Amino acid sequence: MKLKVLAQSEWTVCAVASYAQGQDTCQIEDFFIGLETKDGGSGDGMLQLIAYVAENGPRQLPDSLSHYIDQNEKIWEFIKGRLRVAWFYDEGQCVICTHGFIKDSQKVKKADKNYAIRMKEEYFAAKSAGTLKIIT
Repeated sequence: MKLKVLAQSEWTVCAVASYAQGQDTCQIEDFFIGLETKDGGSGDGMLQLIAYVAENGPRQLPDSLSHYIDQNEKIWEFIKGRLRVAWFYDEGQCVICTHGFIKDSQKVKKADKNYAIRMKEEYFAAKSAGTLKIIT
């Protein structure tokens, strides 16, 4: 598994990355680039939120900016307007973001929750196997 560092200070905020069409890609970066104008302001706000988390950690955030989407699996989401970024903790003050999505209903879609859970499982399997790679 590949990770891309999104922000780093007291905490490290990484995103799951992959290799597609001959290059490394990061779904979260692609998500922000692909936002429509009406969601662009929230995209800037989400990037500021990620930078804040790198400085201060996610524990200081109110529920209006971050809360569980699956308490059993310990999957959280960052919130800015309709935008969401699913994430989980790792040791050593590290946050791993799985993907970004637009929430268009009261509940998080099952597909988004399942994807985040699968990425968490793959992350810890790769970490255990020593196959995590950081890309720039």
